Amino acid sequence: MFKQFRSGALRDSPLLPATSKGRTRQRDERSVDPRSTPPERGSFVSAVNVRSACAAFVVNALFIARRPSYWQRFNLCRDEGLVFSVTAQFRFPRFFVTSPTPCPYLPGKHERKVFTELTGGHASELNDALGKIGFRRSQGVAYRPSCSDCSACVSVRVLTHGFRPNASQRKLLRRHADLEVTACRPWSTEEQFVLLRRYLDSRHPTGGMVGMDEIDYADMVEQTPVLSHVIEYREPTRGTRQGRLVGACVTDQHADGLSMVYSFFEPDDETRPGLGNFIIMDHILRASRAGLPYVYLGYWIRGSKRMEYKVKYRPIERLGPDGWHAFDPETAAPTRPPAHHGVMVPA
Repeated sequence: MFKQFRSGALRDSPLLPATSKGRTRQRDERSVDPRSTPPERGSFVSAVNVRSACAAFVVNALFIARRPSYWQRFNLCRDEGLVFSVTAQFRFPRFFVTSPTPCPYLPGKHERKVFTELTGGHASELNDALGKIGFRRSQGVAYRPSCSDCSACVSVRVLTHGFRPNASQRKLLRRHADLEVTACRPWSTEEQFVLLRRYLDSRHPTGGMVGMDEIDYADMVEQTPVLSHVIEYREPTRGTRQGRLVGACVTDQHADGLSMVYSFFEPDDETRPGLGNFIIMDHILRASRAGLPYVYLGYWIRGSKRMEYKVKYRPIERLGPDGWHAFDPETAAPTRPPAHHGVMVPA
């Protein structure tokens, strides 16, 4: 099921800039193209119900191009004043809407997602463009909440160049400064999966991912049409013996930053507290050194204890109807959801 060899580290990876300090390791035990496509195992993640997708609505684009199938230039956000362009030629994507399902975060609510498949030679450019308007990637799908009666999910991102860790965060950085960090190719390993199972069983025993098996995990890591890494965090190597894996994060590289797709870590080790927070700060600091201005943390829900950690890193921005703006989570008023820039979503 899993690869029987260690995936090599990516040389000159922006995640591991040459100027970075600390115990970053780079290995290249097997020469493989990091952009190569892994074997097909499936098209959609469990978070997007394929059965619902088959019966979903096809969403029409708001714009009409001179060439019906292709766009030389399109503004996803023109209707709300958020204008950015993708000049590469690619087929305009079709969007679908999932059927409502119980919300895993807010009791009594139902969630619905709008999504599109990331395919073709310009999948990275499309993923970058959609990321700027609040979409997230999961395998070969970019999705965003599209709930009819709720707008609690708010996209947030950290401004890396302005980040200054507070006293407790500096203490945490010092405590885990001995960890060796490696940016690996997006291939799953048994060691990673065993750590993921411990994490899910301890932290999310009733969550939607608790039933994930080896194939599901391999799909989550390997089914990526964009530039992705698995960032591993290990205890120091002793002689020729590789250090223990204590954390990992599936991370996408965007043109303007890093997107943390999913992270997991040793959940009950008293000698390694706060690993989740450390992994986020490590991404922020590495992105800053690489000249990348943002780290995308996904969706934050005000009042949700499971989401509180996402707004501990300042300065932080949220996405609203008029774009990204810095905010103070403790004092800011709730924001209206961003418009469905450039797509029409059925009610």
